[in-house]
Amino acid sequence: MQSMNTMFDEHRFTICTISFGHAHYLSLNWNVSEQLNGAEWQRVDWLTAENAPADVANRITSDTKHFQIFPGSSNTALGASHHHAEALNALLAEVKTRFVLVLDPDFFILRPNWLTEIEAHMRKQELAFFGVQWHPRYVDCYRYFPAVHCMFIDQARVPLRELDFRPILENDSAQKATSNAQAPGSFLASIMEKFQFKHRRRRSWDTGTRIFERFGNDPQIKSEYVTAVYRLPSGWIDEGNPFTLKSRMLELVLPDSLCYLPKHGDSYSQRGFIERGLSAMDLPTLWEEHIWKDAAFGLHIRRSFASNKRDPLSEFDLCERFVDDYLSSPQLNFHTTRD
Repeated sequence: MQSMNTMFDEHRFTICTISFGHAHYLSLNWNVSEQLNGAEWQRVDWLTAENAPADVANRITSDTKHFQIFPGSSNTALGASHHHAEALNALLAEVKTRFVLVLDPDFFILRPNWLTEIEAHMRKQELAFFGVQWHPRYVDCYRYFPAVHCMFIDQARVPLRELDFRPILENDSAQKATSNAQAPGSFLASIMEKFQFKHRRRRSWDTGTRIFERFGNDPQIKSEYVTAVYRLPSGWIDEGNPFTLKSRMLELVLPDSLCYLPKHGDSYSQRGFIERGLSAMDLPTLWEEHIWKDAAFGLHIRRSFASNKRDPLSEFDLCERFVDDYLSSPQLNFHTTRD
């Protein structure tokens, strides 16, 4: 399926980001992206909305350089993911370009000249979606499809008006349609209940799930994701342990949707930046590394995960030091200059 709408700008490029007190990460992200893309970066429009209350530090304001600022969402009744998605849907309505990137403020794309490279790749492969998948540690999220942290979209193939980033709530009809196999009384549910495996359950709930449900298995809509770095078993940080003999035997017979580890083994790698000689810094386990074409693709600080157990100031300082180290690395094979 390809859109017949040709009213978008083929030359310029748009990024859409929702902030929740992430002005410092956004400014750093702009600087990194500008240096990696050179003169091409002049054709980028970066749209942002600030969802944080007025008393939250590091909010995006009119004094924040580089970004086009739009109103955020004040609807917090349905939770943070819904809050985020409503603001994101509103930003997409402002996009006038063919290619758009939905990007978390703390996700850093690390490839030199990624703007032109990914555009060219999507055109050649006829991709509607390209980006990073949910990290495998999030066992209750969809797999093998770009997630909202870093999702490139070609609206020549999927018009933005057809995208709804709102999460699927428990009483939503879309949620009911995807939960029949695990519904009380079903055969699979009874087996899971008997052996106390109820926690092996996919929940279609977070930002972007509606897009996956609609387009993730459509043969006419092509998508591609990069490889997540998942060092086993040290990368497992949630409750439970997927690496026991019992768990591994069980996963031989369970469908992918109920397995801790993805059955597509090539969707993740245990070799990350430091193992490939791409960085000298050993990064925190909670940070998510992504690889493409055997080189660094991106780094997600993932500030929203276990945020009450982390020190935001020290993590941002470490992020800045990693960026300085990475951009000065001879592995990049190009010259960068810092402001």
